[in-house]
Amino acid sequence: MPAPKGGNVTSFKKGGPPGPGRPPGPSRHILILKDALLLAAQTAGGGGPDGLHNYLARQAEANPTAFMAMLSKVIPLQPTGGDNGKIIVEVVTHFADEEPVTLIEHVPTIGDEG
Repeated sequence: MPAPKGGNVTSFKKGGPPGPGRPPGPSRHILILKDALLLAAQTAGGGGPDGLHNYLARQAEANPTAFMAMLSKVIPLQPTGGDNGKIIVEVVTHFADEEPVTLIEHVPTIGDEG
């Protein structure tokens, strides 16, 4: 098949350096879809500033397995603390007859640093 009029239309040259490729970051279509999903969830939760929270809270109760799977995707795998690397978790209970656990510390061991 003959080359199109004007010569070769691609800049590919055998053995040459690779081109710039696709720009980094999500495509415009992915960003539009993400915004639409967030807006739909906010609307399903009653709209307003608390709509998304309300929707996700209902989903956590109605579909805990799926909700926890989604939650595991957004929580970092290896969280780090402040300057000294400690992670402090404070657990607050709302029951008067139980003693709350107030502090749990995680001190990274050698080789545990991300």
